[in-house]
Amino acid sequence: MTAILPNPDPTPMPTPPPLPEPKPMREPEPQRLPDEDPVPNPAYARDRDRAVHDGSYLRIIEDR
Repeated sequence: MTAILPNPDPTPMPTPPPLPEPKPMREPEPQRLPDEDPVPNPAYARDRDRAVHDGSYLRIIEDR
């Protein structure tokens, strides 16, 4: 067992340096909804959206 001895040096312990200022919190990134996933090819997204809206997408499936 270790005994705790008093500090033989009469000088007081130095005070610790002040803590640094806390960094400001970053704004959280907005959550993406599943239908907002980025599409790598914008032409594909444009054609897909047009096909869904004008019904040609259904014709593409029927032609296969």
